[in-house]
Amino acid sequence: MPKGTKILKLKFTYWPEFMADENQAYRAIECKLDGFYENYVRELDLGLRRLYRVQSKELIHKLVPLKNHLNFSLYNPLGRFRGRWDSPHHYGKEVVIDAVNHDQTSTGFLSGPLLEGNWIIELETHGICSEEVTYELEVWYHQEEVEYNWYRGELHLHSHHSDGKASLVDLGKVAKENKLDFFALSDHNTISGWKDICEDEVVIIPSIELSSYFGHAVALGIKTYIDWRTESTEDNITEKIKQIHSQGGLFSLAHPFTIGKPICMGCEWEYSQLPWHQVDLIEIWVRDWKNNIIQNTLARKLWEHKLNQGFKITAIASNDLHDPQDYQNNTRLPFTYVKAEQANKEHILNALKRGKAYISSGPEIEFKAKSENNTVLGEIGDILKSSQDKVKLSLLITKIEVKAEINLYRNGKLIYTEDITYAKEKEIIYIVEAIGYSYYYWEIKDKNNGEVLLLSNPIFFEEGDE
Repeated sequence: MPKGTKILKLKFTYWPEFMADENQAYRAIECKLDGFYENYVRELDLGLRRLYRVQSKELIHKLVPLKNHLNFSLYNPLGRFRGRWDSPHHYGKEVVIDAVNHDQTSTGFLSGPLLEGNWIIELETHGICSEEVTYELEVWYHQEEVEYNWYRGELHLHSHHSDGKASLVDLGKVAKENKLDFFALSDHNTISGWKDICEDEVVIIPSIELSSYFGHAVALGIKTYIDWRTESTEDNITEKIKQIHSQGGLFSLAHPFTIGKPICMGCEWEYSQLPWHQVDLIEIWVRDWKNNIIQNTLARKLWEHKLNQGFKITAIASNDLHDPQDYQNNTRLPFTYVKAEQANKEHILNALKRGKAYISSGPEIEFKAKSENNTVLGEIGDILKSSQDKVKLSLLITKIEVKAEINLYRNGKLIYTEDITYAKEKEIIYIVEAIGYSYYYWEIKDKNNGEVLLLSNPIFFEEGDE
């Protein structure tokens, strides 16, 4: 779906509508009815058996000729159900989904945000009677110019419904004081705090930290409780991730290299069967970099390793906040910045899923890929087609308050470094030939002590169809 889509229209048709050979249809129905008789009806009394024979003949005449029966269901980029085309109710008609107006949205479909990204139309072949079926799907959409903005938030936070020290009301106040636009309420293995959610100036994303004996993960943006229990490190947690995705949520791997038992029971990720193609997010920067440099470096290397294998996983930050006082005591805590159409749950989750994010403890950036004539080809999180043409990687930096080192990485390897000092705004251009699979991301460090101040998500290049 293109960005800024406000109205979506679809028209679905299919043909031929009937089985061409009526004798074949008659035999198929009769065979099914005979089988039903043998399995169930023959055990009934004589009167009911005779009644069934009469009704069967009447049913055959009603059903011949047999009809094909197709439908489709529609899901947004987060996997959330948005409606169903149910013939004959919609046959030959266009259906409309309005982003705002419920009364303008066709029956069977849900109004609401029309998120940018890949929507899924799942064709339902409930009955195919002809040798082949030809179908056609027409799609129209109405767009408006939309200004995307950066929103700053905390994606791992605890209230007093688990082991946090503050109520949700107090957490909302702390978030506003620290200029956060959103946070994820991710108490350990409970959703009891959700009943207290009352959004005012801060978006609160209902979540759970699935805290097992062998590792933690945040189920971000879900709708109902998900059972955290597993029996061993060999368990395949695919089914739990499917539950998260079926609710339109995201699976976030939490602090994978926090030292486990007996120091932090169950905190270290020990599962050996993680389906990486289903992992949406990974916390590569937990709390301040200086005091967590080893765990964060290991998590970052794991992220790079998975990117090198072709998995698209969004890097995020986490302060795993339990005590709001931590925000006041440390000025180098990282937050996740998300570029979205609106500051609401669905747009923020969709932006995170698509890698429209960076992590920072201060500096702010725009990361774009441009052609040689400065046409914007894409930006952070985008997957672009590989080309032998020169591509400009543009990094626009603001709020640099220290002497900083700017590093560019290609496929996890450092390829460029530049130093800047106390710049209100600075643009760095690096020209590449984006050939084959590759990804590029930026790092900003404090030149004085080597502390990481910012990590971006990548822009990807992949081989495309000619």
